[in-house]
Amino acid sequence: MTTMDLIPADAVPRFQTRPDGGLDIDTVYTRCPQCGIVATSTGVDYAITAGGDFDPGEPVELACPAFHHYRVTVADFLPRDASCFCVRCGSPIVVPATADQVVCLTCRLYQDGPARPTDAVSHFEAADALSRPPKLPSNGDPLEDDQARRTRSAGTRQEGLDAS
Repeated sequence: MTTMDLIPADAVPRFQTRPDGGLDIDTVYTRCPQCGIVATSTGVDYAITAGGDFDPGEPVELACPAFHHYRVTVADFLPRDASCFCVRCGSPIVVPATADQVVCLTCRLYQDGPARPTDAVSHFEAADALSRPPKLPSNGDPLEDDQARRTRSAGTRQEGLDAS
């Protein structure tokens, strides 16, 4: 994102639907309550009306890029109050000014948003690190360490059988 222009918050709807009436999840931006990332969802589950369209009156279940799952309503969708340009195709993208990651609706490229930090340890890396299980001390090769633990464990069981 090289440039960003602010636009009135109510000028663009908070979401769009696809031609089949379903929710276009690449237009829904929320802030994850667990890690704070502002982005589109990597997974979504929503209610549909009897006619098969997205039902904005029901809660929507989302997953952030760090794979945290949470439930929101349409009122929680962030306003798309800024515009920038896709780094691949140059198309304008209307997004929240606070977005860490955005999606171009023309070429569907996921890219840095206007609010993504430029420092070495960005918000995404920090959130990703928090979502991973802690690493066990190792000699650098997790597979080798796992095999070594299994061998030691099997050897201990065998020694116990030999002693009887």
